[in-house]
Amino acid sequence: MKTIDCSSWEEFEKQVLAISKEYEDKKKKEKQIYISKLLFRGQESADWKLETTLERYGQPVIKMVDYYSVLEMIIPADNSSIEKAWGLPEYNCVEERSQKPPPGYEFMVYLRHHGFPSPLLDWTRSPYVAAFFALRNKRLLQTEKVAIYSYIEWCGKGKSIRGDQAFLVGLGPYITTHRR
Repeated sequence: MKTIDCSSWEEFEKQVLAISKEYEDKKKKEKQIYISKLLFRGQESADWKLETTLERYGQPVIKMVDYYSVLEMIIPADNSSIEKAWGLPEYNCVEERSQKPPPGYEFMVYLRHHGFPSPLLDWTRSPYVAAFFALRNKRLLQTEKVAIYSYIEWCGKGKSIRGDQAFLVGLGPYITTHRR
């Protein structure tokens, strides 16, 4: 992973323009291959790993079937306190490393955006939304560095996934959930 340090907002904007130009040039040059959208993620500390909220709350890697069991336990309580009644499809032992959204994906997104630990990691197409999340709790003159990641999921004819390594799977961008 390449690290680019920026000490001002102007430097950040120059880097965003450079990354965007490099992306557009690659798309023009490589017309025969699919290149997915450029995605960004902002984090309040450059020392943090790219981790889901489940991982940040100290949970070891959890199997999807076990997480789904937790969703089944909390859905009645959630449905009793909101206007929308969520339903969960039956879990059919979907492959853990599937390229498709897991069963109950919309409910997982809803819970994630309301602070419930999740195996989901939010990304955005906007570097400025990523910057907002990286900087939203920072005080002026604070010296700790923030992190804003850029990522292209597909840049060729396929995607290589090793069985023993973490990987990202784009599942969006459109999903019906709470406006939040």
